[in-house]
Amino acid sequence: MTKKVVHEAHFYGVATVGERGQVVIPSDARKDLKLGTGDKMLVIKGAVGDALVFVKAREMGKFLGKMSDMIGEIREELGG
Repeated sequence: MTKKVVHEAHFYGVATVGERGQVVIPSDARKDLKLGTGDKMLVIKGAVGDALVFVKAREMGKFLGKMSDMIGEIREELGG
């Protein structure tokens, strides 16, 4: 079985939830992801624990495609 790196994680720091429920995305993350004022983000509850996942709305199709590919690879490995 060959291990494939799907995505390399990166730690950008800590964000704090403000009084109005707002979270400031660290500037390095905004630069790396090319996030600008008015960009739409999907907020998804993670499948494990109390996790939130932020995905640029315009990138969701790519995200779902990669997830679908990964699921297919897992099915192949499991013989199904």
